[in-house]
Amino acid sequence: MLNDTIINAYVLNKEKLDEQYQKTTILLFRIGNEYFSYFEDANILAKLIGIEKVLEDENNSIYSCKFNADDLESNTKKICQAGYGFNTIDAIDSKGNYILNAE
Repeated sequence: MLNDTIINAYVLNKEKLDEQYQKTTILLFRIGNEYFSYFEDANILAKLIGIEKVLEDENNSIYSCKFNADDLESNTKKICQAGYGFNTIDAIDSKGNYILNAE
């Protein structure tokens, strides 16, 4: 699920976090019981943890991938062991309510 809220959060956080930690930081967006990753982060994450990536926007070649929240600890361990950082972002709507599904 790629929407303006996620795109804005990605743009606002990605460069700042990469600079702050002086390494590539993978952004993980929690929506319901799953974590989603987008753009180049999705390509990296799919390779690191062996999951499938999905084409979200054919015109711009934007990919996503997701995994179950129960796998967060094991997957972030793989991210760190590969030399990347990570940051989790809870998806909320304009009223401050958590988004509980990706539809």
